[in-house]
Amino acid sequence: MARADWEGWLQQAPVALADEEQWQYEQRCDLRERMHSLYRDMIEHLAQSGHTGGNSWALAAFAVWRALPKIMRQPKTQSELATLLGFTSEQVFYKWMRQYPDLFVRSSSGLQVMIREFLPDVLWASIRSATGDGAQGFQDRKLLMAMGGMTTDRVEQALVGDASRPVALRNLDELTDEELAAIALGKK
Repeated sequence: MARADWEGWLQQAPVALADEEQWQYEQRCDLRERMHSLYRDMIEHLAQSGHTGGNSWALAAFAVWRALPKIMRQPKTQSELATLLGFTSEQVFYKWMRQYPDLFVRSSSGLQVMIREFLPDVLWASIRSATGDGAQGFQDRKLLMAMGGMTTDRVEQALVGDASRPVALRNLDELTDEELAAIALGKK
């Protein structure tokens, strides 16, 4: 498959499934549009990183596809994606994952942006649940809000020292190698 064929596939509406309700079809259409947007962002990132020509478009397509949750992936399997992109096997994907690990971290950040778009709905679900019995979905909402950067887990610790060795808090990154070695030996 050529790049133009892949990009054409991204731009066309998916075929409606026989047992699919309208809202499900609309969600799949929306997903296809989001994949296209993330794909264009990935192409731009690759170009800025010096990855141009050859199969860079296929690398971008795979990175975006891989960043999606399995349930949202279109096509559903790596093998189907390999066929769609014109490869005879999915082995090229494993090579790319070893060769460009930073690229797959980058593609995941696009998914985080997409998650943030759903936060208003998540918050509304939280409000509806909280004003009811409040028990359903608490952990799911907490996780999504944390992924969207709206909340973090807070850990409190109490440090206790004595008169001869008062507690001093410092960032370990700011300590010299000698200071770290002294702490490790119990001299500081």
